[in-house]
Amino acid sequence: MSAETTTETKEKAKPPVAEVREGSVKIAVWERQSDKGPFFTTGKPQLSYKDSDGNWHNDAGSYSEFDLVDLIVAAAKAKAKIRELRIAAKTATPGDDE
Repeated sequence: MSAETTTETKEKAKPPVAEVREGSVKIAVWERQSDKGPFFTTGKPQLSYKDSDGNWHNDAGSYSEFDLVDLIVAAAKAKAKIRELRIAAKTATPGDDE
């Protein structure tokens, strides 16, 4: 396994730094590191739904017309959260962790 693959695996294993939700749609936000400092990405939107047996699932291959509205709002919330996290990361100092 290459060093790059190991780094990618470690980053993917970290929990998201934030999650936003609107209705049944959830979007996770992750912090990544680069030589220019931290940056933020999102995963694909997840849709919580119950199947015909009453079991909950957190993914979907399609969205209803109502889910699309929640998807739009969740995406706007994710963008706002990323902006907030980016500003906080720029103003943080090394001593803030203590």
